[in-house]
Amino acid sequence: MVVEQPQGRSVLFAPRPRRGIIIGLLPGQLVVLAVGLLVAIPAVYTGGVARLAATAPLWGAMVAAAFVTVAGRTLVSWAPTVAHHAWRAVAGQLSYRVRVPRPPEAGRLALPGEAAGLRLHVHPGMTAAMVHDPRARTLTAALRVRSAGTFVLADPREQERRADTWGALLSGYCTGGRLISRIQVLERTMPESGISADAFWRAHGVDDGGWAAQSYREVLATAAPTSERHETLVALSLDLRAAAHQVRAAGGGVGGAAEVLAQQLTLLGRRLPSLDLAHDGWVTAPDLALLLRGAYDPTGLATLVRSKVGRTPGSAGPMAVDEGWATFRADGSWHCVLWVAEWPRVAVPVDVLWPLLLTSGVHRTVSVTFEPIPHDRALRAVRQERVEHESDARQRARSDVLTTETQRREAVDAVRRERELVAGAGDMRYVGLVTVSAPDRQALDVAVEQVRTAAAEAHCELRVLYGQQTQAFTAAALPLARGMQ
Repeated sequence: MVVEQPQGRSVLFAPRPRRGIIIGLLPGQLVVLAVGLLVAIPAVYTGGVARLAATAPLWGAMVAAAFVTVAGRTLVSWAPTVAHHAWRAVAGQLSYRVRVPRPPEAGRLALPGEAAGLRLHVHPGMTAAMVHDPRARTLTAALRVRSAGTFVLADPREQERRADTWGALLSGYCTGGRLISRIQVLERTMPESGISADAFWRAHGVDDGGWAAQSYREVLATAAPTSERHETLVALSLDLRAAAHQVRAAGGGVGGAAEVLAQQLTLLGRRLPSLDLAHDGWVTAPDLALLLRGAYDPTGLATLVRSKVGRTPGSAGPMAVDEGWATFRADGSWHCVLWVAEWPRVAVPVDVLWPLLLTSGVHRTVSVTFEPIPHDRALRAVRQERVEHESDARQRARSDVLTTETQRREAVDAVRRERELVAGAGDMRYVGLVTVSAPDRQALDVAVEQVRTAAAEAHCELRVLYGQQTQAFTAAALPLARGMQ
């Protein structure tokens, strides 16, 4: 008798928007093409073909900048990144060193780059460590999450139920006053020092001197120091502007904001059991300091755990950072941050990311940050997008320009999103970032290729974030719910 296995639901990701202003051209492309025309047209009228050929290097460079692509981006789109990186190199901002003689300011996290202004706030009566960003006016806290069961091995119907519950949870942040500006889900593999395995053996093992006990001790001696552990955190970022009324009602200031954020964290903790998840408590100040220090230097994490150092805000960051174009080094570890440039373009099961999340032998962090969009704003945006698609289609028809399959899919996706929004679903912007870490540059290159291969198996395309590695690392590897500019 043949028994049919239950088929899991397939999901389809929307294509990454590539809409332009005119026939798919972006503003930067239009600007350089306009400059090229300002050179070419007068040359034709004043000197004919001869002068047009003489000025070819100028207008030709503009055309090349508009259409020639490098690593998936046009040359004109690379210009701001290259200019900013060059300016930072001239200003000496690509290197960071801790000034040991100067005592750190109370409450300030010792982090490099744009995260240097973040402050740690611990509200009386609470154990959660909250990170205040005075510039962006946000307050962020995180909690540890563990799974009560294995998602990959669960029944397809159970996977669908959990996915639907998670979608409903995220949709809830799109309604109301949009107090939460970002939700970050961070899953990372960290080197395991072997202390946990050794402690478990001492507590539960039977060391009777036999060959089995001796073999187990040999396994611990060789495998435990190189083993790894998985850790998952969820961070919520409270928008102090949107929550101004609630903050004032709770007492005002950072203390009132802490009360509001604590309520949001408690509510999230109550919803986790419906996802077969449990939380191991909020991230405390010593935990956060160790998390940040361990993220910058996972190679030395085992030493930090044993020595009990790096548990204060002043020692949360790295001692030294040197940033390059495609990588950066922090203390004894090398890092490379990649972003998910393309999510799966075909229908995939809900556990599509398991090849990336279960990659072994690599120290990596996978972070997905969601930004809720209020329902009314999302509906206006998708309707405007539909109008732009129809306008572009008419413009292409008049200009006899071919409509590509990508443009057709984007138009269909806009119709589908409007239908879902009218039915009550929420809309979110989201970005996926992957950080790969290794003890040296050669090992980092090998690990990056291994992670890229795993991402390809999950039907995702990863690209290196050139020229902005330090900023990207703050958003990708730290549980601070930071966004990319």
